[in-house]
Amino acid sequence: MIISIAFKFASLKEEDLETQETLVLIKPDAFAKGIWHKIALDFRKHHLKIIGAKFIQPNRQLMDKLYQEHREKPFFGGLIDFMTSGLILALCLQGGSAVKRVREINEATRKVHASHDHLSANVVHGSDSQESAAREIEIFFGANHN
Repeated sequence: MIISIAFKFASLKEEDLETQETLVLIKPDAFAKGIWHKIALDFRKHHLKIIGAKFIQPNRQLMDKLYQEHREKPFFGGLIDFMTSGLILALCLQGGSAVKRVREINEATRKVHASHDHLSANVVHGSDSQESAAREIEIFFGANHN
């Protein structure tokens, strides 16, 4: 005899889900527009904890390492040029379902603040998976970041 039991988890809040870490880069165009601090505050408003933060003037080697999977794509050179054109803010964020939540916040941010004339000028980068987040956090904050 097989017994089937269904559970409803609708009462769970996003913050109750698996705690994750993810990387966010606030890009040079956000600094040029003077909105970098508003973007950083958005993550706090969404109950994501900032566990690492640093301002960086990135070099080509660092950005090449970050975007290595895009090396053969036609936009790679322009992306690296853009990302090394000014200051960035690297944030290591922590919270329930952080990777997914940050990507949703970033999508909304891009719709409001992105430069539509330049693919790379979208004010913010976020890790696309937990695996990418771990690799990217290590690039910017080292293996023992917390």
